[in-house]
Amino acid sequence: MTRTTTEPPHIAKRVPGATHGTQHPTAIGIHCTVSLNRPGLADVLAIPNFWRLQGKGYNAHCVTDGEGNTAKCALDNRICWAIAGSNTGRLHIEFIGKDTDSRAVWLSDDRIQGLKEGAKWCAYWGHRWKIPMRRSVAHGIAGHGDYSAAYHISDHTDPGPGFPWDRFMRWCTWYYANGWVV
Repeated sequence: MTRTTTEPPHIAKRVPGATHGTQHPTAIGIHCTVSLNRPGLADVLAIPNFWRLQGKGYNAHCVTDGEGNTAKCALDNRICWAIAGSNTGRLHIEFIGKDTDSRAVWLSDDRIQGLKEGAKWCAYWGHRWKIPMRRSVAHGIAGHGDYSAAYHISDHTDPGPGFPWDRFMRWCTWYYANGWVV
């Protein structure tokens, strides 16, 4: 098995969605879908379909479920609307889950692989776009709620207080240093 930091993590399905111009990313936004994690790809595919049906232009670069299935919904250099007032220069990951999920739920056996897959994406983007593996809305990794608190443009709190930032950031740093299997 070969480890890499230059090839993207596994993409289960490409589902192109709305984008709004080009960008050079400098930060990563972490979100949750406020939906239930289900086995298979249906949960991951439902999110970009919902955004398309909504018709408001929303999108994220990746949607990842608890099993680690990832739908890639936009090229990295395209702007996705996912954080009010803070979209340009951001890459976005939507985790299937709720902002009310506890730490125990996020770290449960049926969800932990998704967090690790998201950490691989952060590490990949860190290498590709020179984004540091640290918590920062300006130049790093931050939750939608962090952007809300910093800029007061929305009231979103995802991924929520139960999100295991300590473990997630440790995985991001580990994958950044050691790569992932392709």
